[in-house]
Amino acid sequence: VDLMRVYRNKDPTKYLEWDILKFADHLCAGLSEHLKRPICMTLPDSAQILRRISNQNGDLNAPPSESQRKRGLSIGNCLTAPCYICKKYEANGKYNRTSWECANCGTPICLQDRSGKRGRKRSCLYEHIHSNDDHIKCLNDGLAKNVFPKCKKFRLV
Repeated sequence: VDLMRVYRNKDPTKYLEWDILKFADHLCAGLSEHLKRPICMTLPDSAQILRRISNQNGDLNAPPSESQRKRGLSIGNCLTAPCYICKKYEANGKYNRTSWECANCGTPICLQDRSGKRGRKRSCLYEHIHSNDDHIKCLNDGLAKNVFPKCKKFRLV
């Protein structure tokens, strides 16, 4: 109704004689049916060997917390773990958390490229795949690495 008043003030000769139904038909004449597109997440080609971290039941999300239940959510946050390669570069214990793991060995690996930060020359994924170090490289054994050896940590001097 308010929009009809605006249009009447805009062009009184055209819209003054119209009733509300004719005005609504005029506004809605150009509308079309909105089709929802499916939401799909695609990974970059280099990251096709990563998969989302899941628990023993195959769930990708944690159960909702009490505050999430109060807000009406049925699932919780996605499961995360500290990136194994980031542990090499971070000394203070505040590691970057990730929701991705190597599909071959299950080691948590960042999808985000952090090269150029804190002395890094390569991304976590590239370093995991192409490293010659047995502590870092993917061994395709299905055993996830969690604790990074202190002697292998990168130290900024």
